[in-house]
Amino acid sequence: MPLPPVSLAAPTAAAVQGVVVDRLVAIVAGQPIMASDLRASRALDLVPGAAALDDAALIDRLAVRELMRAEVERFSTTMTAIDGGVAARADAAARTARAGGEAGLAALGLSPGRLLAWLEDDLRIEHYVRQRFDAASQPSDDDALTWFQIHERDYLRDGRPRVFADVRDEVRARLAAERRQSLIDDWIAGLRRRAVIVLVPASLP
Repeated sequence: MPLPPVSLAAPTAAAVQGVVVDRLVAIVAGQPIMASDLRASRALDLVPGAAALDDAALIDRLAVRELMRAEVERFSTTMTAIDGGVAARADAAARTARAGGEAGLAALGLSPGRLLAWLEDDLRIEHYVRQRFDAASQPSDDDALTWFQIHERDYLRDGRPRVFADVRDEVRARLAAERRQSLIDDWIAGLRRRAVIVLVPASLP
């Protein structure tokens, strides 16, 4: 089940008195995305490259992640099934150290359990994507040869054409990556069409 949002606001008088200070920035299929989620993503790199993203782009990345998480949850993928618990705990320990220990997490508004749950969800999503799309994206040799013939100029050596057999594995890997990304993009587009996403621009941090 999705965990409640956490506040990452700096301690204030209200926070000291036990009042959680946070702001809603979006609602994704009924689940809130909070300003604290943006700050957590940037502080601990919970979304790759988050520090370089503006608020709108980061909210969109978090919205997509929530849609993917909810879809994965429907299939009840467990950490035991994907053997990712050890990796998630090691990652959580490293990020906790980066934050300055549990006190640093608390200053961000994160508990160790909340951080671990986030990272476990990321591993579930990664496993689901691999399981669903990796095999389906693999091209046949005929497909790879046709693609190579279209992109033959990309594989010149010293200005001279190369033989397909010499670059077969490289071509298959590149074509598979393109197909995989296309399948994922189509999947995410479908998730967006089926979901209600409400942005709350007045509440952007």
